[in-house]
Amino acid sequence: MKGFFDLLRKPAPFELHLGGLFFLDADLEREFKEQNRKSMLFQARLAILLGFFMYPAFLALDYWLIPRDFHVALAIRLGVTLLIMLPGLIVSFFETRALRWVEVLTVVAIGGAQAGHIGLMLFTEAPPYYGWGITAIILVFMYTFSRIRFTTTLWLGVLFLVSFELVIALSSRHGFIDRLAANFFLLSINFAAALAGYVIEYQVRSNFIQRKLTDQALAEVERARADSDLLLERILPVAVARELKERGEVEPLFFESVTVLFTDFVGFTQASERMLPDELVAELDACFSQFDAVAARNGIEKLKTIGDAYMCASGLPQLSATHAVDACLAALEFRAFMLQTHGLRNSVGEEFFQIRIGIHTGPVTAGVIGINKFAYDIWGDTVNTASRMESSGEPGRVNISGDTYELVKNFFECEYRGKVKAKGKGEVDMYFLERIKTELSADVEGLMPNGRFELMRAEAGSPYAI
Repeated sequence: MKGFFDLLRKPAPFELHLGGLFFLDADLEREFKEQNRKSMLFQARLAILLGFFMYPAFLALDYWLIPRDFHVALAIRLGVTLLIMLPGLIVSFFETRALRWVEVLTVVAIGGAQAGHIGLMLFTEAPPYYGWGITAIILVFMYTFSRIRFTTTLWLGVLFLVSFELVIALSSRHGFIDRLAANFFLLSINFAAALAGYVIEYQVRSNFIQRKLTDQALAEVERARADSDLLLERILPVAVARELKERGEVEPLFFESVTVLFTDFVGFTQASERMLPDELVAELDACFSQFDAVAARNGIEKLKTIGDAYMCASGLPQLSATHAVDACLAALEFRAFMLQTHGLRNSVGEEFFQIRIGIHTGPVTAGVIGINKFAYDIWGDTVNTASRMESSGEPGRVNISGDTYELVKNFFECEYRGKVKAKGKGEVDMYFLERIKTELSADVEGLMPNGRFELMRAEAGSPYAI
């Protein structure tokens, strides 16, 4: 009980009125009743049903205690049972939406039982203890079993006590000692039953609040987890992010053939020296955001940006039979976007940098590094060669290696540059990627593939394996 009174001293959650045991927020009160609809209906029906069977069961006791007035007891008990409790029980099974009506029916049933009991005390020779006992049973039943609002039960309790007091005051068969004992007994029962009912209702409502708080906390956790998952999937490829979440680590994989693409902005360093920080970031963000959209549209995985350099790869982590073709299509879109932007800026007298793109195809090892900050990256000579393709190219052009050319030569028009010296690589066959072949292009510029192009790409077999 000490814990119970400690609860009373604490601020009630969600503004619970401690006197009347109802939520001050009307919407919260409705939500509570809605969530407890089934249990409240069940208890209301069970309360009326028990009264329906128990109330006439006292006829056996009436026959033994008041045999001369048994016919009066029979009329009263059957009248209350059939005229009040039975209709209430029937209506409770049909009126399942308006809980208020069920509560009213329960009050009527309990009030009818007490009224019938008062009638027995007035019109029969029932002994005093008979009145005390049955009134006590009704009080306990009302406070602890029925789901009537607590303030309603308090008023009913007061009404029952007053009615009982009037009965024994009007009866000459009850002496002063009997009246004193009856009052003390019923007041004690009323207080104990009311306290028990209060604790039960308070606990039910507290549990409701705890469930609501728990649901809110779980929902917040789910939102945070979803945000975390979304952030992780923006940093890592989706399949890699899932593996990291499920296993706590990502197994490094060797890919026999992927296509790596590098871009670099020519003249960016000089232009950046004349730009404000927000202008610089805005320019890079506009370009790289467009590159991201193009890469995603072509099934290419963005890996990282380093200063004004952009790095992506096709054919990982999901294998693709056409990774070289996909990378070349993306490169042509990159170049077209930068050339268009460069032309627009020049037309209004603004300076804008040009792009240089390099592509190479070969084997790489891919994995995730980092503990606090994850990064999906690739390693191998293929990466270095792709970087050399970019640095050995020319502004506004796409430079591809001989290995990449062999995979895309049936799809694109390319200009052979011969063997070009690359830093750390010696002389390497290089080609400028010009456009999609005329017969495979849906536009004049050779940027959009037509149906024949797509058919050839779909029919392309996969010579790659992990």
